[in-house]
Amino acid sequence: MPNMELLHCIVVEDEPIAAEILEDYIGMVPFLKHVGTYHDPLAGLNSLAQGNIDVIFLDLSMPKLRGEDFIRSLIEKYKIVITTAHHEYALESYEWGVTDYLLKPIAFNRFVIAANKLRTPTTAKNIPSPSLSNEPAFSSHRFFNVNKTMIKIDLQEIRYVESLKEYVRIVIGDQSIVTKGSLQEFEQMLVDFGGLRIHRSFLVNVHHIQTYSAQELQTAGKFIPIGRQYKERVLEILGKIVL
Repeated sequence: MPNMELLHCIVVEDEPIAAEILEDYIGMVPFLKHVGTYHDPLAGLNSLAQGNIDVIFLDLSMPKLRGEDFIRSLIEKYKIVITTAHHEYALESYEWGVTDYLLKPIAFNRFVIAANKLRTPTTAKNIPSPSLSNEPAFSSHRFFNVNKTMIKIDLQEIRYVESLKEYVRIVIGDQSIVTKGSLQEFEQMLVDFGGLRIHRSFLVNVHHIQTYSAQELQTAGKFIPIGRQYKERVLEILGKIVL
């Protein structure tokens, strides 16, 4: 692509293998340029003084410096993509102003979606929270393999996803399909469409919740329990939704 403006990126990641994967992914995207990797967040912070850095791929949970503090101090000057194995702060991170939130292990196609967001003229602070936005920045349609037939689904219409070990059940209205996959994959896929993990076996779309209490919520006519470890975060997010 002619006259393509390069975005200069650093990786702040204390896991060598995870860092190498990000370096490889950056190298595969024509408009991204890798300029450094730092296993120590303080060293990464010091490197910013050299200038010419546009994007930080940041592991959220690292020693010496909390990821959230790092983000708040840098968000005015840099675009930040969170890379983490923890889903707990996915929705909150958008309030911090990050461009995207990638859950490990990171698939390349999901990385490309994040990379394309970096090219948009809007600043990271203007990107809407996925828990409230009904206007995704890219196509909401995906194809899923069901008994060797590819079926097209609008991610915005998904009511909930249920884990079935190596498979998942995707419920759309009063219909459902079963396809191979994991809830972690769907957390990444649905973060921009209202996806919220509420239980180790369930992920719901907040836009289609009918009722909820401290113990369960209802969507597509089904009552789904809210897991103990997710309860505080789920109630906090749902409490922010104004109809």
